[in-house]
Amino acid sequence: MADLPSTTSAAIPASHGPIVAGTTLEKAVYAIEELEATARLALDTTSVNSRVLTGTQTAQLISTFNLEI
Repeated sequence: MADLPSTTSAAIPASHGPIVAGTTLEKAVYAIEELEATARLALDTTSVNSRVLTGTQTAQLISTFNLEI
């Protein structure tokens, strides 16, 4: 966990439940809701023949949406 960026608001460590953080209770609730939605999406798409984005495509998304990764 110490290796995660300071902007990380949610994580699921091995052999542990989810851990979320927020500067307010509302932000922490939002973080767990986002984590749950992301986990559900990952589970729902594991049996789908999906294509992984290339490094260039990922960089374009990060740039387009001004994401902090």
